[in-house]
Amino acid sequence: MAQQLTTEEIFQHIEETVKSTPGLKKKFPGILVLKVSDSESSLTIDVPKLTTSRTPHPKPNLTITLSSSILLKIFNGTLKPQAAFMKKLIKIEGRLGLAMKFQGIVGEVRKRLKSRL
Repeated sequence: MAQQLTTEEIFQHIEETVKSTPGLKKKFPGILVLKVSDSESSLTIDVPKLTTSRTPHPKPNLTITLSSSILLKIFNGTLKPQAAFMKKLIKIEGRLGLAMKFQGIVGEVRKRLKSRL
C-alpha cells in the first residue's frame, strides 16, 4: 500500500466494510470503540447490527485506544494488532477475547483497501 491514508480515510473504509460484510458478525460478535488519541477521533463499530457511529458507545464490549500512526500501521499491514498490544502501543479495555478477534475486522478492511489502491 503505497498511499498514506488519514485516520478519516481509514474510518471511512472501516464503515464501508462493516456495512457491506455480513460475515463479520461471526468474526467479531460485539461492539468495538476505536479511539485515536492524538486526534480525539473515535469510531463505534456495532458488528452485530453492521452499523458504525462517530459517537463513542456508552458500554462497548471492547475499546481500543491508539495513535493515528499505529492505526495506519495496523491497517496497512506493517503491524499486527497482537504485536501492537504486546509492545504496549495500544490500550485495550473490555473483553480481551474480543481483542484477539479484532484481526478479523482488520483483515476485511485490508482486502477492501488493496482492491482500491
